[in-house]
Amino acid sequence: MKIFFQIVKFKYTIISLLLWLILYYISFRYNYDIFEEIILIIQNAENYEIDELILYGFIMISGISIDLIRELNKIKCQEKIQKQRLRTMHATLSTVQDIVGNSFNGLQLLKIKIDMGVALTNEDLQKFDQIIFETTDKIAKLRNLDSVEFKNITLNHVGLKTENIS
Repeated sequence: MKIFFQIVKFKYTIISLLLWLILYYISFRYNYDIFEEIILIIQNAENYEIDELILYGFIMISGISIDLIRELNKIKCQEKIQKQRLRTMHATLSTVQDIVGNSFNGLQLLKIKIDMGVALTNEDLQKFDQIIFETTDKIAKLRNLDSVEFKNITLNHVGLKTENIS
């Protein structure tokens, strides 16, 4: 269905292609050389007063071609912007996953102590508060980014640089 909507944007190209096929079929079927007739018309254009029409036709074709080229460039630019947005979103999610995952790993160490029945010390509670504070701070840094710079988190995951951000 998406392809259909892409094709509909170029309906005049499709119409010209169909017209070309019809003319080709007629010339083949009835052994009629349309191009010889066109050359005769062009040679006698001054007599028929259509030489101006031919010039206007070329101007019109040029305008249509320029419009098509501009539309294609616009589509390519929009696709490029969309790809960059998607890359940025993936990097943001990878960065958040990395921040939260690291925090969970730190909290996991405290959970292991609790599961073993060891009483948490003041130092452990400070570590707990520090993990929460650092996680909140790192996520806040993401919200305050002024520009997007990428970094490799792992071999397959790209994240956002959050170092040296106030």
